[in-house]
Amino acid sequence: MSAWATFYEGREGHSYLEYVKVRYRPYLKAIYDRIRCDDLVMELGAGTGTITAALAPIKEVDFVATDVDPVMVGIAKKRLAPLDVPVWQRDAINGFASQADVVHSHGMLEHFDDDTIRRVIDNYRHARAQVHYVPGLYEAPTFGDERLLPVQAWWDICKPDQIITFNGGLDYALIFERN
Repeated sequence: MSAWATFYEGREGHSYLEYVKVRYRPYLKAIYDRIRCDDLVMELGAGTGTITAALAPIKEVDFVATDVDPVMVGIAKKRLAPLDVPVWQRDAINGFASQADVVHSHGMLEHFDDDTIRRVIDNYRHARAQVHYVPGLYEAPTFGDERLLPVQAWWDICKPDQIITFNGGLDYALIFERN
């Protein structure tokens, strides 16, 4: 089993989905507020597919989820199959052809160096909006290699149009919008 699958073991059930809907409500709202009828909404680094599952009840929108880890793709496919959401095994860092209108990620960017973070964001500049969740100044990383940075560091790294902080400043939503 991959390190990610081991980390997320036990987070596949309905109770975790309900927890995410509450814990990450401002992040989910930031994505939701940028979605328009008939959009294609793509999640990068979907993991268990929980964020897409929280958004997928929007009926007039198409969703797709991606992850590079084949085990996580299998887990996301299982969660998202009842919602008829396709899950692709793709490398979000190097980009791939997509016409997504809204792109989002949850807990992906903080695992990379500054140049890779900027490359991921630049790969999806064609999207009308990008919303990326990153953790703030937690006491310790959850997985082990997260870069737990203050808000100003994220401004300096990737120059988002807006940053929303929530959960007492521990969580951030980086928002990029194409004019």
